[in-house]
Amino acid sequence: MAPSPHTSFDPSTLAKQSIKALESEIDTLRAYPAVVEWRDGARVGAREFKFRSMHPALRFAESIRGLIPGQEEEEMAEVVSMEHGETVLRFTHFDRPVLSNLRLEWENEFVPRKTRDEMVGLTKQEEWLQRTEVLGLLSGSEQEQNAFAASSPPPVMDPMLNASQRAAIHAALTKPCIYLWGPPGTGKTATLGHIVALSLAQGDRVLLVSNTNRAVDVVLKSACLALERNQVAIQPNRLTRFGDPVIDDDQIQGLAFSYQLEQIQAERRDQVSDEIQLLNRATKAKEALDRVAKGKKPSSTVQLEWELVQEALKPYGSLDELEELIDESVYTRERTEFRRKSLVATTLAKVSTSDLFRQHEFDVLVVDEASMAHIPQLLVAASHAKKRVIVAGDPMQLPPISVAEEPEARAFMELDIFSLVSGAKTSSALFEWHDQRRDVTFFFDQQYRMKDHLAKVISSVFYDGRLRTELAEEYTDGPPNEQHSRSIDNPPATIINTESKDPYVIQEEGERGFRPMNPVHSDAVSKTILKILEKGWSQNDIGVIVPFRHVANQLMRRWTQEGLGDLEVGTIHTFQGREKPIIIFDTVMSGDRSSSKGERHYTVRPLDETKNENPLHVQRLLNVACSRAKEELLIFADMRHIRKLYHDKTLGKLITRLSQVEDV
Repeated sequence: MAPSPHTSFDPSTLAKQSIKALESEIDTLRAYPAVVEWRDGARVGAREFKFRSMHPALRFAESIRGLIPGQEEEEMAEVVSMEHGETVLRFTHFDRPVLSNLRLEWENEFVPRKTRDEMVGLTKQEEWLQRTEVLGLLSGSEQEQNAFAASSPPPVMDPMLNASQRAAIHAALTKPCIYLWGPPGTGKTATLGHIVALSLAQGDRVLLVSNTNRAVDVVLKSACLALERNQVAIQPNRLTRFGDPVIDDDQIQGLAFSYQLEQIQAERRDQVSDEIQLLNRATKAKEALDRVAKGKKPSSTVQLEWELVQEALKPYGSLDELEELIDESVYTRERTEFRRKSLVATTLAKVSTSDLFRQHEFDVLVVDEASMAHIPQLLVAASHAKKRVIVAGDPMQLPPISVAEEPEARAFMELDIFSLVSGAKTSSALFEWHDQRRDVTFFFDQQYRMKDHLAKVISSVFYDGRLRTELAEEYTDGPPNEQHSRSIDNPPATIINTESKDPYVIQEEGERGFRPMNPVHSDAVSKTILKILEKGWSQNDIGVIVPFRHVANQLMRRWTQEGLGDLEVGTIHTFQGREKPIIIFDTVMSGDRSSSKGERHYTVRPLDETKNENPLHVQRLLNVACSRAKEELLIFADMRHIRKLYHDKTLGKLITRLSQVEDV
């Protein structure tokens, strides 16, 4: 059962829980080595290099230094992406075709430590505690929700929005706190764009945040498009992308705060160009005079130039005073420019770690991918909102990730805001919460991305049968799917049954931990990929998802040797927020023949909800794995193993409802 519609939480108690959990997270992160050495970084873009390595602690690193052994070169680096065993780093100046050796150093616990410090500060602010209760971020009683109600929001000009999107936009402009539940392909990003644009239209200052740089860029792009569609007149310099954009888009790159500061400084330098020329001339004349040996007279040319410079400097006083005047004219105060922005788009980590956000308030906070956000970072971001908070995400996607070793702390850090507020531990409880609170929760029930057959299965298993497929006349989260002519002779969702090939699992000798391999499945997946490529698809059209990182790494090495190095293979977590025309999901597990005692069948934690404290964990994993496919989904499964162990579990129900089953 979901909690009552008026369940509420004490912000002070929750803040103390956050601090305690963050302390445990910090202690665990400090145990990770803050130094790694990587090899063979291939250049993939301007100052960007890809390494076939990953380190979990880099996800939390705010400041990364790159050093080339044996050289004095040192560069600052940032993580562009960490996917399926590979990391892309962007450096400030490195300009070479390959980085043969690289040493990385970073502060492990920077982000959680800064977040903890912010939370400690918030617990001392009575105003924040009161505002959190008024906004209803952690409760939602009708009295609280009417506290800041507005009567006449700007009209929505986009005719392509559906009814649930329009209702959510109206609520976002009139209620202090709402929750948007947007399954994949339902137009959540487009809706958030309109919310941002119309909030700006009614004079609000907006803080737009998400977990990842890419998600921030995508929603910011949507907001820019919505500003045009709703005919909102606002100067581009009032919008900013705080941090470094990662998508290749001229408009978004031009909104980068650092770029905007550079442009302002360039304009101001132009305004004092005469003074800069005089400064350069005076500096050279003084250097020439200083080079004259003591006891010798300067040449007439040097002396004349110095006298002319001295005459030109009189209106300014002296060379030092001229230099000070130029510095004051060109210098741009970051904080001053930051406060002039009507829209700031950035990551949750930046809000917690940048001093520019200190004592800085916004009217509206918009949070995307909120279901993946840590509660402490959400609370810090919400402390900057005066009027309204819009929380958007999908609680049936992956929750936040924690490395804390202490179980209670890890459970708290992996708790998402939807589960916290609803108290739900099952999808049915989440929908019960939504049904009880339709005034402040909005479920987007029309999907535009997946083919209808696959969408119906996803809806039935993960979304209480509430999703329906609509043909998109115009794009919402992105362009509508192109109808591919390169069929792979399968319906949108197919189970590839490997049972007849007698599959089995073995664990590699000498390896610690659970590191299974299924040779039959690996061969079957490889043969299927070759058939798909023969139909005209490219390697970049295919994504291969497996439950275990070890399997992903092994397949990556195999396919690189076989000339299939452009295939993307990774765990379910690495595909969160991404999509491919074709997704192959290999369940991997069969009977284990590693022991001399014979074959043994057992379930594994990523696929068995009974082995997880929160049953939603497996539903979320399987939902992400299946909903990444735009065109075709192929699931490789040993049906004998599935029938034996998973027939009454989510995985078994999913496979049962995917009616098309083929033998390998």
